[in-house]
Order: sequence, then structure tokens, then C-alpha cells
Amino acid sequence: MDDPQARPHGGDGQFVRSLTTAQRDAAAAELRSKGWTYPRIATEFGYGHRADPCNAVQRVLNNAEAAHRADRADPP
Repeated sequence: MDDPQARPHGGDGQFVRSLTTAQRDAAAAELRSKGWTYPRIATEFGYGHRADPCNAVQRVLNNAEAAHRADRADPP
């Protein structure tokens, strides 16, 4: 796992997700949808903290929800 302090920050001070992180989040969400447990996902991807796979899946769900809301807000 990369050094958190080495990751870039956005204008609001939040970490900016890299493409690698986004892909790993998506893969974790896919495994979770297939019934994998969070501890198993953590082992598969080498997450450093037990909450990391849950947070990864939550980021994917939040992004999907935001994209869905944006699609509904835009008129065809």
C-alpha cells in the first residue's frame, strides 16, 4: 500500500484518488458482490487496516449513487 503522505491532495485538502486506487476499489466491490467477506478482501488486496475494504466498497457505492443522481438531473 502506498504511503498516505505521498499521495496528492486536492484544493479542499482531501486526498485525490489515483486510477490504481479506483480500480482496486472497484475490484473490492465486485468481490463483495460475489459474497466475499471484508477480511478475505483485505487479505486479497493487502489492505493495512480492517476497515479499508469496507471503505473501498462504500466509495464505489457513493460514486455510483452520485453518478445516478447526476444522470437523473440532466434532461435528455
